[in-house]
Amino acid sequence: MRPRSVPRDNGIIESRGARDYRALNVSRREDPLPLIPAQCSEAGSVLGRAFRDDPIACAVLKDLSPHIRLKRLTIGFSVTLRACVSRSWPLALSSDGGIAGVALIHPPGAYPLPWTAQLRNVIRIVSTTGLYGLGRWQTWLRAIDRRHPREPHLYLEHLGVEPALQGRGLGSSLLEVLSDRANREGLACFLETANPRNLPLYRRFGFEVVAEEAILDVPTWFMRRECPQI
Repeated sequence: MRPRSVPRDNGIIESRGARDYRALNVSRREDPLPLIPAQCSEAGSVLGRAFRDDPIACAVLKDLSPHIRLKRLTIGFSVTLRACVSRSWPLALSSDGGIAGVALIHPPGAYPLPWTAQLRNVIRIVSTTGLYGLGRWQTWLRAIDRRHPREPHLYLEHLGVEPALQGRGLGSSLLEVLSDRANREGLACFLETANPRNLPLYRRFGFEVVAEEAILDVPTWFMRRECPQI
């Protein structure tokens, strides 16, 4: 059974009940495709579950229960994806009719969003979740933005796979699409991660650590993939 989604007055959709992803046959997964507006809420829910226990999410939303943290992350990711659909390159990987993995990729010039769009996002999120964690979130954003390359590049802001389906190659499928586009366009790629378990996966796709910094007392790795020389 698909999750039952309940529209809210602010246009954000919260998922009530979780799909049983353990029964999915990931061999029937589709190729990653650009996310469409109608998928933003479902994709936000996938990212929320993928990042619920991420070290930075726990630092920003400290002292909240996992359930409340998941709810706030889902709202934040849904708002962010909706703002980026027409400007950036969010991808969704579907399996058995549901979204199983999501990547938010920004082409050159698309990140950060214009300040007006950022302000709208903050207002929409805060109006639903409140101010708790906002200062720590801004501290995180300022720290990672200082590390961004100045030359044109592809920026992988988020990559998340449904927890029950992790370790089955879905993240690799999304990274293959990113790598192929970077190679075609002759661009480097950049990302940051606060989860050490992600490092081997990114290294398999040519990313190397170029800097490390403790943000909110959480070790964070900044990684870069150079475009192969032909």
